[in-house]
Parts: sequence; structure tokens; C-alpha cells
Amino acid sequence: MKTTFKAVFEHGQLRPLEPVDLEEGDKVTVVWYSEELMKKTRTPFEVLKKISEIFVLNQDNVFCGEDHDQILYGKGKK
Repeated sequence: MKTTFKAVFEHGQLRPLEPVDLEEGDKVTVVWYSEELMKKTRTPFEVLKKISEIFVLNQDNVFCGEDHDQILYGKGKK
């Protein structure tokens, strides 16, 4: 079973912010995304839009690794 729920980390433990369908002693795997990270995350549409603009934005009409990092990770060129 796979489910997603929000939780808060308090006193060394994760506390769900809503009821969850788990039995006492159930083992789970936790993957977390901080609220701050989720605010920075771009939609696939936003990433594809950036990719489609590469040759308009790049004066040399050359795709390079720096362009890749900028598009996918929002890192600026050095």
C-alpha cells in the first residue's frame, strides 16, 4: 500500500497531521520533502518551457552543460 500524508517532526518523532491507516507495529518507509523544497519545485510544464527557449536564450545557439544545470536545477552560470 502507498499513501501520502503530511506530518510534523516533534520531539524526535514524526506526528501525522491527519489520521493514517496503520496498525500498531506496522513498518513503513518514509520519504520526505520539506515545505521549503516543495515551494521551489517546478512543474514538468515549466521545465519543458525552459528547454523550448534554449536557443532563443542562448546567443551562440549552442547547448552546454551549464544550460542543462540552469534549466533543471535553477543554478546560474559561473
